[in-house]
Amino acid sequence: MTYLLRFFDFDKEDEPFFSSDDKYSEWLQHGDVPATAITGFSSKYLKNCEMSVFQTDGTDDSINRIIVAREAKDARLLQYSDKKQIIVLFPSEKIAELGIEIKNTSGNTADDSINQTHRILIHLSANNLVQLLSLVYSDDIKSQIVKPEDYCKNVKEYIDNGYLDINKVHTFYKKALGK
Repeated sequence: MTYLLRFFDFDKEDEPFFSSDDKYSEWLQHGDVPATAITGFSSKYLKNCEMSVFQTDGTDDSINRIIVAREAKDARLLQYSDKKQIIVLFPSEKIAELGIEIKNTSGNTADDSINQTHRILIHLSANNLVQLLSLVYSDDIKSQIVKPEDYCKNVKEYIDNGYLDINKVHTFYKKALGK
């Protein structure tokens, strides 16, 4: 099975637009989406009705490599300790069932192989957003919080293994590694 991995960034004190919190459970029907989720989802993560994702097989190794490739380039986890990241894995077949178009594009990480897995969901409508959010709230979607300590330490290992192009690695990591 293939998935489309999407990163979402939040301030540490903010509740993500999707949450396992039961505060809506008294009135929200199973499979429905709270209205506040729509504004949080669309205002920060859409540009020109498009959304950036990475294609993955969903294995821990594949997911880790995507996270480290992005982190090595941007140093988001290292620089912004007041932020948290969550990843969501959308099953590719669910995206196809919704009729959402997927465009192959080159990514902009420090790992050229990962860059080849970059995709963009294009021509997203308001209906598509609600459908995507419904997937996020469904029981069969995987999501996880990205913990900096789990990935920042892997940058050196991935450079040593030849996965990361040192010329594309953020200066924070270059300095920390003496490169």
